[in-house]
Amino acid sequence: RAKLRARGDAAGRIPVYLSEGKAVLDSAHVDLPGGGVERDVDLKYVPTREGLHRYRVWTPKREGEISAENNEHLFVVRVLK
Repeated sequence: RAKLRARGDAAGRIPVYLSEGKAVLDSAHVDLPGGGVERDVDLKYVPTREGLHRYRVWTPKREGEISAENNEHLFVVRVLK
């Protein structure tokens, strides 16, 4: 589960992606009303191999958006047997 928010104006319906490297593992859409209101989005993926996995949850830069630096979150998961 990821939490997203648009701090300024409403962002409307935006895509959210879960990826590992260049592979998109899951995606969903979420409506962001703006004003800092948070929305939850469920992204699902079951790893198929053990080891460390580096994942990224992200949204593309929107037209008129000044910076996309806060449009992603990186995290690592260690998968055991």
